[in-house]
Amino acid sequence: MKIGAVLVAAGCSERMGRPKLLMEAGGKTVLEHTLSGVYDVADEIVVVTGCYHDKMNEILKNYRKVKVHYNPDYKKGMFSSVTRGVQSVHAHRIFIIPGDCPLIGEEIYRRLLDIEGDIIVPAYRGRGGHPVLISEKAKKELLKESADSTLKDFIKKHGAFYVEVNTDVILKDVDTPEDFENIKERLKK
Repeated sequence: MKIGAVLVAAGCSERMGRPKLLMEAGGKTVLEHTLSGVYDVADEIVVVTGCYHDKMNEILKNYRKVKVHYNPDYKKGMFSSVTRGVQSVHAHRIFIIPGDCPLIGEEIYRRLLDIEGDIIVPAYRGRGGHPVLISEKAKKELLKESADSTLKDFIKKHGAFYVEVNTDVILKDVDTPEDFENIKERLKK
């Protein structure tokens, strides 16, 4: 069974004030840390870029499994990047991951793959997080959604199977300087 992954990395990091996915912690960018969690699990990885395409393309050129796709519509919102990435991946199951989730390790991805279903979401203490795992059937439904939809809307509309995990990393992303400092500390451990 072929496994794909879509990393959404098209935003402009307005809340951070600088390109958050290019910020470094422990010798790697936030984007590279996010990529490392899924790299050995997925057969095909698409990183959807927008705002900082050239810089990300340069960083990712040495990752042989990664294809970088520029989304010219990235300003229309994250869902436009999700759909662009999903339509580019040819796999039986596809992970959808925001590029700013650097703490999610390989064990989370493998845990989700153990579960059958069309939409699988990890949860920590009842709160859904990332990554989202979709089947081929769910991919077809996702690509029918309107452009102003969101991944959260899609999950709510179609229903998901939530898998409880024993770590809050699925809820942690980098939106603010404080988030980055907290994640940097956790990456050191």
